[in-house]
Amino acid sequence: MAEKENANEKVLPLILNGKFFNPDGKCVLCVNKTIKFDDKSTGNLHKHLKRVHPTCYTDYEAMKAKKAKTNMEVTKDNLKWFFGSLSSAQINQKVCDYIVAEMLPISHVEKKSFKELLSTIGGRPVNIPCRKTIKSMFDKRRVEYRLDINNILKDIPFVCTTADIWSASNKSYFGVTGHYIDSNLERHSVVLACKRVRFSHTHELIGKTLADIHSQYGLKDSQICGTVTDNTSNFSKAFKVYSFDKFVGSNSIHPEFLEDSEVDAIEIDVCEAGEIVLPKHFRCASHTLNLVVTKDAEKALEDIQFKRLYQSSLAKATSLWNYVSRSTVAADEVEQICHLKLIAPCATRWNSFHDSVKRILEVKNHLKNICSALKKPHFTVTELNFLEEMNSVTDIFAKAIDLLQGENSCYLGYLLPTLQGIIHKLEQFNEFEFCEALADALKAGIYKRFAFINNLTAEESKPFVLSAMTIPKFKLKWVPLLDKKKLKLFKGWLIEECKEHEGNLINESIVTNDCEEFYNSSIQVKSRDGKDMEHCKFELEVLAYLSDHDKNLSALHKYKCIFDVFLKYNTVLPSSAPVERLFSCGGQILTPKRNRLGDEFFETLLMLKKNDNI
Repeated sequence: MAEKENANEKVLPLILNGKFFNPDGKCVLCVNKTIKFDDKSTGNLHKHLKRVHPTCYTDYEAMKAKKAKTNMEVTKDNLKWFFGSLSSAQINQKVCDYIVAEMLPISHVEKKSFKELLSTIGGRPVNIPCRKTIKSMFDKRRVEYRLDINNILKDIPFVCTTADIWSASNKSYFGVTGHYIDSNLERHSVVLACKRVRFSHTHELIGKTLADIHSQYGLKDSQICGTVTDNTSNFSKAFKVYSFDKFVGSNSIHPEFLEDSEVDAIEIDVCEAGEIVLPKHFRCASHTLNLVVTKDAEKALEDIQFKRLYQSSLAKATSLWNYVSRSTVAADEVEQICHLKLIAPCATRWNSFHDSVKRILEVKNHLKNICSALKKPHFTVTELNFLEEMNSVTDIFAKAIDLLQGENSCYLGYLLPTLQGIIHKLEQFNEFEFCEALADALKAGIYKRFAFINNLTAEESKPFVLSAMTIPKFKLKWVPLLDKKKLKLFKGWLIEECKEHEGNLINESIVTNDCEEFYNSSIQVKSRDGKDMEHCKFELEVLAYLSDHDKNLSALHKYKCIFDVFLKYNTVLPSSAPVERLFSCGGQILTPKRNRLGDEFFETLLMLKKNDNI
């Protein structure tokens, strides 16, 4: 739509080609008349030409149509060349890619309109595969993808899985996703399964199904560093009965670090358990925080002042939400007054309640007019102040839940600093006018549901402590400096973990060839209690890492043992959100109109859609 004199010249609109206007906006048909315009809009030029020179404007429209037709013919010629250069097999692959990417029924390829579309664009008849051919191609792709995933995972030292059960169209599906971190510290995610499960979701069914999926991909018990699920009782019982930690003890020791006699004893117990062995269980932190802010927050209603304001303000807000969600006239009234729509909360997602209250506060200057127009009770100043204070408290949890639901850049090590950050922020609200009872209930809920933070020196706290320590931007900054006993203990834990990787070489930036012999020899120093401490190369690496000011994750490349410990603990995700996202995608495939879709073929389509990067 513009002419170029050379490759570097700026592209000009057609109306500035010199026949009607010069590039500076001067009208060629007028005398000393310059029309103002900018690079983003030439509307003033069109208005002047249409109003002052209508005949010339007709000529301009004809030129514009001719130019568009020329461009269309060029594009069509390019498409003819494109389709002519593809073989039938390549066209079939492109059609499969299209079906998977847009989550369409495979019957789409047999529709007359689809065939005519490709034939019209290509300029020649295109042989579109039938639905049976497409299905066989999908089955072949599924086998290839599983082989690819097997080949990828067999060389990965640590893998984390997330699992959950989803129901749709009167069917239940068991979803599992796999996650690992490569040598460049990039996280990768794959879909392992979305299998149909029938009848009651007992802990035996869960244990057997999850163990079968892990075995199907050749995942060893020592390779899976953890499985993340929600807090439902059937999942909890499955891991309580079949978890690998039950056989190796509470220290989460991997079998390669055990003696032969201990391994034999474990194998006997495993056989007695029915040969079902599950990895270490991690509860979804986002789901747990959700329970804190919904169930545990109810404790605040025991405070009379908080209960009175909570019930009165929420009753008025709920009345608005219900009316607007049921009446289009009411929704239009609200939008006309404040140019925004009220958000109705969802019963299964606490964040939606927080967002709904937040929207009420965003339009609080219009609430008087909104309530009058809808004939609803007005909010008092005290009630609005209460909602603002409550929102400021719950906003801490909303941000924490969103943070922990991250997949690519979130690690288990984020959980402990995040929880301590929540508690610290709740304690910073020194002068509560209405919500002191709520803050106390939320803090009590965190200590109750995240029991490991009550005693960080206990063995069950070790994974959370070590995962936080091996993230460079955290290290030990979340531990009070005055708590020297904890600092000493946590450093000892990290040193012990590094010793488990004794076969790995220390990075040259820590131990150089010139002084390797010196560092490998033990160094005796006196501790405060008068006892001797042996400082080996692992201790030196840990001390060097903790004193390094580099906060970037890439700093781990300088410390080989720390790098290995990071992979061991931070491959685990703090949330089971990835498997929830898998089900969200599945809901777009298994629609009510496709409820007769075969279970295995549904799993194939879902795996191909989510694993399109493999």
